[in-house]
Amino acid sequence: MTRSSLEALRSLALQHLSPEVAEKWLGLLRPGAHLEVGRVSDHAIGHLGGLPVLPATAEWPVWDGYGPLSFVASIDARLPTAALDVDLPAAGALLFFYFDGQLDDGEALVLAEERDSWAGARVLYVAADEKVAERGAPAGLKPYPVVPLAARGR
Repeated sequence: MTRSSLEALRSLALQHLSPEVAEKWLGLLRPGAHLEVGRVSDHAIGHLGGLPVLPATAEWPVWDGYGPLSFVASIDARLPTAALDVDLPAAGALLFFYFDGQLDDGEALVLAEERDSWAGARVLYVAADEKVAERGAPAGLKPYPVVPLAARGR
């Protein structure tokens, strides 16, 4: 979110909402980064799909009782963090895993409202100085196609 977009939203809120509600609503707005498909000219910050690069000591994430999680994406610390108000590491990568139903034909679901299912989604942080290697997917999991990602501040 840019300064001009925040000012435009503030103006609209004050125009259409009571001052109390407008201020409360504006307090909920936060800057962000928009991920999009990377082009050759873009500075890639990660990728969807493919295989993860994990430390040798790291085990592939598993949802106990259900099986291994599918690798979804890798996002590295080159996100445009100057415009964000979240505390992200300065270097390294975030690896996203999710139980996507490949092993049970979609029977088990990971749902935000069901706390017991949250173990079916995982984010791992890999520090920049860790020795890593690409890891093959566990038996029965087909990796997603690789899509390079770029980020734009919002």
